Amino acid sequence: MKRILDIGQCDHDHGLLTKLATKVDAQIVRAFTAKDALEKLDTETFDLVWVNRMLDADNSFGIEIVKKLKSDNKFSHLPVMLISNFDEAQAEAQKHGALSGFGKDHLNEPTTEAAIRSALK
Repeated sequence: MKRILDIGQCDHDHGLLTKLATKVDAQIVRAFTAKDALEKLDTETFDLVWVNRMLDADNSFGIEIVKKLKSDNKFSHLPVMLISNFDEAQAEAQKHGALSGFGKDHLNEPTTEAAIRSALK
């Protein structure tokens, strides 16, 4: 089963993303902070990383995690998607090597599911 690391979501949104992950036959693992995420990435295997635009636990910016992951040889191979409804945030994440992500307003759209399936291959 594919594994997705979900970084920085509030409880409600993590629940919605968990439902989405089950649609693509993936298991979701939660990380609350960048530190928590990096510890999990060092000790576990993931097929995809979802990063919230602003982490709920500490209001830090998810783009900093995207930059860290895509610039570190240990993690740069991992597909990363930013979760944000803001086009500017998506463009910034892609500029740093993330895949085209999606916003929470688009969770139930077939294109979102298709993009996730593609990222998990």
